[in-house]
Amino acid sequence: MNLPITLLSFNITDIGDKFHLALNRLPPTEHASILRYKFGRDRQLALAGRLLRRYYYSKTLGIPWNKLEFFIQPDGKPALVHPQGKSVDFNISHDGNWVIFGATEIPTTCIGVDVVWINPDTYGPIDDFISSFNSQLTVEEQELLAKISNEETRLTTFYQIWGLKESYIKAIGKGLALDLDQFCILPQQQRQQTYQQRNQYKDQHCFAQPTSRVDADNSIEQKNAGGTERTITTTTTTTTARAPQLQQGRTRLVLRTKGQNRDKHADHWCIHLGYLDSQSISVVCCGSKIDSTPLDEDLVQLGNTTLGLGDMYNEQQQASIFTRLDLDTLLSNTPPPSPALM
Repeated sequence: MNLPITLLSFNITDIGDKFHLALNRLPPTEHASILRYKFGRDRQLALAGRLLRRYYYSKTLGIPWNKLEFFIQPDGKPALVHPQGKSVDFNISHDGNWVIFGATEIPTTCIGVDVVWINPDTYGPIDDFISSFNSQLTVEEQELLAKISNEETRLTTFYQIWGLKESYIKAIGKGLALDLDQFCILPQQQRQQTYQQRNQYKDQHCFAQPTSRVDADNSIEQKNAGGTERTITTTTTTTTARAPQLQQGRTRLVLRTKGQNRDKHADHWCIHLGYLDSQSISVVCCGSKIDSTPLDEDLVQLGNTTLGLGDMYNEQQQASIFTRLDLDTLLSNTPPPSPALM
């Protein structure tokens, strides 16, 4: 696969005692947005997100690190001031110790990423924790969760569903303006068996895979399902990302939303569910903004390698599709800090 997207990840444990060194590689105008956070971990997550986007665009466009400019779009998402005026879509997400970054320069394509830390502390029975989110889950999602007898698998599946939902609303730029019970994402076979039995969903259309768009400034204030603050940061390692092989019998994940023109967008979106580590779920959503534009074949293949809902972490079989960067690599293209800041 030669993917038309770039996926990077960063783990903030790599920062160590170099926080101020890394901070001073950013323009002073961005320092306040990082230092406003009370806790060190949140500052590190915010810092990593800013570093990742500058790293990527300085490498890709050949623009000096300190010459890159970003602005906030009317929908609240950040965007690059592109020297050729091109529309460049990117997305940043963070949770736990991870920050992930996704970008594409295909004009008609948008991308979104989401990372979800599987918080094992539900502050009470797992069923009570999950049921507290029922108002934001569809009937199909509730039924799927109820059928899972193993508590660990049920909780993991809930977090997977939550990450998929967040990815979609970030992708379409709706954020919390779209109620999460207005759509669901299920394995293709599950969708066919479940939705065909439910008349109330006949007016909804199905996407082969959802897309997501996020920006660090928006996501940084959100809370995840476990109650921890979500910040947007990305990590990249020096290893090359590898897509896991599609297991026999695996089906794609499909998105169903309320609306008309059933299956109109079926071939225009890709979604990939995976892991960064045993406690961190990653989601990539990428697709076309124009219905008449077919999805890139490599993105179709990527979607076919997704894990299914309820699939647990397996270190031997599941390599992350994200390229992880360490701090030295992330700062390799940055100008040295000015003497006044050292």
